[in-house]
Amino acid sequence: MKLAYEWLNEFIDLNDIAPRDLAEKMSRTGIEVDSVEQLDQKLSKLIVGQIKDIREHENSDHLKVTLVDCGEPELRQIVCGDPKITVQQKVIVALPGAELPGGKIKKGKLRGELSDGMLCSLEELGFSDSVIPSEAVDRVTVLPEETEIGTDVLDLYKCHQALIELDITPNRADALSMRGAVHEISAIYDRPNNLKPDTDEIGHGSEIPGLISVGKETNDVFDYNMLIIKNVTIGPSPIWMQARLMHAGIRPINNVVDITNYVLLEYGQPLHAFDYDKLKAKEVIIRYATDGEELITLDGKRRKLSAHDLVITAHGEPVALAGVMGGESTEIDGSTTTVALESAVFDPTTVRKTSQKFNLRSESSMRFEKGINQATILEAGRYAASLIALLGRGEVVDDVATVTTLNTDLITVPVSLDYLSQKIGVSFTTDQIEKTWKQLEFDYVVNGSSYEVIIPKRRWDISIPADLVEEVARIYGYDNLPLTLPTISGTGGHLTTAQLALRKISRLAEASGISEIISYALTNKGTAKRFSLSEEPAVTLAMPMTEDRSTLRQSVVTTMIETVQYNLNRQQRDLALFEIGRVFTATPDQEGLATERMHLGITLTGHKQTTKWLNNDAEYTFFDAKGIVGSIFKAFGVEDDVVYEQTSDIAECHPGQTAIIRYNDQVIGFIGKLHPKYAAAHDLADTYVAELDLAYLLTVTETLTGKIDIPKFPTVNRDISLQLPENVSYSELISAIKSAASSRLKQVELFDLYEGKQLTTGYKALSFSLVFRDDKQTLTDVEVDEEFNKISAAVMAIPNVTVR
Repeated sequence: MKLAYEWLNEFIDLNDIAPRDLAEKMSRTGIEVDSVEQLDQKLSKLIVGQIKDIREHENSDHLKVTLVDCGEPELRQIVCGDPKITVQQKVIVALPGAELPGGKIKKGKLRGELSDGMLCSLEELGFSDSVIPSEAVDRVTVLPEETEIGTDVLDLYKCHQALIELDITPNRADALSMRGAVHEISAIYDRPNNLKPDTDEIGHGSEIPGLISVGKETNDVFDYNMLIIKNVTIGPSPIWMQARLMHAGIRPINNVVDITNYVLLEYGQPLHAFDYDKLKAKEVIIRYATDGEELITLDGKRRKLSAHDLVITAHGEPVALAGVMGGESTEIDGSTTTVALESAVFDPTTVRKTSQKFNLRSESSMRFEKGINQATILEAGRYAASLIALLGRGEVVDDVATVTTLNTDLITVPVSLDYLSQKIGVSFTTDQIEKTWKQLEFDYVVNGSSYEVIIPKRRWDISIPADLVEEVARIYGYDNLPLTLPTISGTGGHLTTAQLALRKISRLAEASGISEIISYALTNKGTAKRFSLSEEPAVTLAMPMTEDRSTLRQSVVTTMIETVQYNLNRQQRDLALFEIGRVFTATPDQEGLATERMHLGITLTGHKQTTKWLNNDAEYTFFDAKGIVGSIFKAFGVEDDVVYEQTSDIAECHPGQTAIIRYNDQVIGFIGKLHPKYAAAHDLADTYVAELDLAYLLTVTETLTGKIDIPKFPTVNRDISLQLPENVSYSELISAIKSAASSRLKQVELFDLYEGKQLTTGYKALSFSLVFRDDKQTLTDVEVDEEFNKISAAVMAIPNVTVR
């Protein structure tokens, strides 16, 4: 929104306030100013002249030599290249020494003929060709006949002023008009303005008898008014109006269309003018289009409509896209004599969707989207109709055709003096607060130390007490608020148990030679549940950026695989990675909420050692992943409570090389090799993965300090070699050994696996080293034999297991 300083001065006296000071003040009170431009900074010595004579240039086939009356004793000879100039036209003359954006004008000769100045176009004054009247593009500007010779052109086009460009945020769309800006400036400077109060007028009756009627087939039209102006003469609008429109970035077209745009800028109310005689029926209906309907809009393009597009129709045919753009068939042109003027408010969401669909974002659609002052809808329409009657020499029909569901009641927001003082941090008095309400032009009712503040409809952004806190704070001045640090209670500067545990896990993983990564928690619906052991549904975003990032992961490994793929595609084939991150599951009994859990993920692929003359080319195996996981359990002192059980329930993992991990009979993760089909589908080599739910480890505190007592008594080692069927798992043996042993058994290690001809087919041999120690005394051979025999009996109780 561009504010013309001279226009603002019509409503509020700003003569003693410099434009840049005003811009600074507005920025500091809640409305950001993008720029301040002084329009006449590079312009001077431009006057109105009249062409008195034209002759052809003897040395050029396109130049003309003119004699121009500039209000001086003698005519000026000026050479011009515009072939359309004629005698008696009033034009813009840049005198010698004049400053233009393109440089200074000098007296000189053009192909032997004296040129004492220059005849100018609006582009040469700095106006963009996108905003000047189309008939004036790339040619000398012709001024109205009544323009006086010698007039300062910069006065004529209102260039002796500054333009302040605002960057309006969606919550302050009330400032998208001159009137809204005046209310804002009046409040922040505590200065009176001459704006009349909003009328809050609503029309009565859906027709103008004998002329037109209006109706609607949807509730997404909140208010619709049609006014009629008869006997209108179409022509150019006055220079002052054209200048204000061009400074605001709007191209002048004709007096009727220009007035609708002018009122848009002044009131913030979008309007649309129809040629009344081109409406095939005098009954206007607002409805949603049907799929396949078409409309040629004012830009000459044929638009194919759908059932989501709100349209204005006459005789059943669309004549405008509601709130976005009118139709070509009812366009105002030189033959128009009767104008049907629309002033309305439509559903913002509908307007936004249609404008985005057709890429037709305009000044009107933007205001419908962000909101308009519902107290001045008909007031703005009546004002525009009166201007059309004035400048088009027409006659306004008194009646208005209206359909409306608007509520004229104003909302009231309660707020107390203590609440305002506490939230802002300043001890306000009643006089200060009541002065603020008056500056903002808010009516109020006093109720003890509280206020019932009546919010005008032009401030639809205010609805709760917190909004009033913001209003009081910005009018008081953010720079006047005391500079104090907030007083908050805190805890001592130490890490929590969970934080210590996470750091310990990271260090243990790094010590195992693997690198930490952070992957994106969002993925797609198809991959979100992969590798997940949870039965809960996934969490999806209501408005995802893309479908590929629409769902929160339920496993860390599923997004780590993306990182592995990325690196493999770039020839990085030896990868050992870990990530500590959150996974998410929906909470069925609390709609819209999610449960977050911290997980550790590990992926290994390729070689763990590079090929050198001193070592072999070793690849990662299942046991490397298990070793890393086991080292974490051991460091936390819970390895005796962890059990690995073979599983085939994880579809993405190899059924013969995957195990779930139980801690105190609770499934907390898994470890395994990727299924060959899954690996092939994702262009992966042999890859081993593991994932742990850390919720249980984060509460363990005993071993976080790393303190380990040195044993006082010696250990005794015994080996046991077992022959067993291949379908008996390692975990089953370990479980049997530990259940039979006392606390004297300190360690069980597998040191040999044998499968060969010496064994019965379908059998294997496992050899374990058992380490015994008593923490109170030295063990005797008898005591160790007793422990060993119990263990032997327990493992042999498993069917077909024998001690070799």
